[in-house]
Amino acid sequence: ERIPADGPWGGSAGIIDVDSDLLVRLWPAERVLMGMRACRVLRQVLIGTKRVLLRSRPGECGQATEECLMRFRRGVCIIAHSYSANILKTVVGAVGKGWGNGLEHLDLRSNNIAEGIEELVKALAVCTRLQVLNLEHNCLGDDGIYSLVPALMHSPVLSTIFLSDNNVGKGGMTRLAAALPQICSLSVLELGGNCIEDEGCRSLAAALPGCSCLM
Repeated sequence: ERIPADGPWGGSAGIIDVDSDLLVRLWPAERVLMGMRACRVLRQVLIGTKRVLLRSRPGECGQATEECLMRFRRGVCIIAHSYSANILKTVVGAVGKGWGNGLEHLDLRSNNIAEGIEELVKALAVCTRLQVLNLEHNCLGDDGIYSLVPALMHSPVLSTIFLSDNNVGKGGMTRLAAALPQICSLSVLELGGNCIEDEGCRSLAAALPGCSCLM
């Protein structure tokens, strides 16, 4: 499946969207006898593609397993939002077994991961190719931001961070602002819907001149 060239995952690289209707598009229902053959072809396409997009539908228990993730060593984009059960555990487990350099885009919005933020931080420490991190709507609060900041600072190519609607207050914003100049590749930062107050705004304003890549 080709993605428009002007998108964040666009260009000449092939991207496979692993979703429940993908197999239906590969062959119609009346050709069910070809299922095993089509599955073998799909497996080879997935393993050989330059980039892979794994998506879990909202509210469903994610079908991805640690073994599945570890098949793909580069160019992986994971989109699993709105309470995709076990996806955080799956990602953390795969990273703990040596997988991590393949992950380039991680979208875990609306997954209520505040209690698992420490495990996520440990995983992010070895995801050295991560470019996009979306943690919107996760109730991280100031404590979650305090835990997350060191991982952000040590992500060498992280360019896009979404932290909207996370109940971040002035303390968390002050901590994040102090770290922003050290996130060298950061070009997009989304912080809407947080209660950062005047003190948080001042800290953010003071940090922005040191963020040379921020758009």
